Amino acid sequence: MDYLIQGDTLSEIADAIRGKTGSQAAIAVKNMASQIDSIQAGGGGSGSGDLDALIAGDTTEILGSSAIQIRPSAFNGLTSLVTAEFLSVRTISEFAFYNCSGLRNLIIRTSGRICTLNNTNAFYGSGVNTGGSGFIWVPDDMVPAYQSGVNWSVYTSKIRPLSEYTG
Repeated sequence: MDYLIQGDTLSEIADAIRGKTGSQAAIAVKNMASQIDSIQAGGGGSGSGDLDALIAGDTTEILGSSAIQIRPSAFNGLTSLVTAEFLSVRTISEFAFYNCSGLRNLIIRTSGRICTLNNTNAFYGSGVNTGGSGFIWVPDDMVPAYQSGVNWSVYTSKIRPLSEYTG
């Protein structure tokens, strides 16, 4: 797993966190990890203080992330992203993985309920789009629900059971 941060000082990381959360409060080093965990992917923030902007362009995996919502354009243009795995996610918003041309595996481990896909354009230009070579992996018992789900049904041929995932 390759997570690279372009800004290498703690001040830059703290500024990025504040840019995403809207807080102006000081952040202790020991609290940075929990502050980062509490940020929802995408949206919010601006300029060089934006946490999204600090994620380097050669990130290849996002593993084991929990997000309530993947906001609009959260990973837009992250062409080197190959695998994105979410332990828990309720909503994937518009253009969330737009132009993530390297995306081959979107893994959704949320069980018991289908993740809401706000718009079919969430995967345009990505490897899991209808013409791409990637797949969307979901819990085995959820495959039929995803394949017939609102907006998900466009991706029926791309939705596969987790038990078949070998990555």
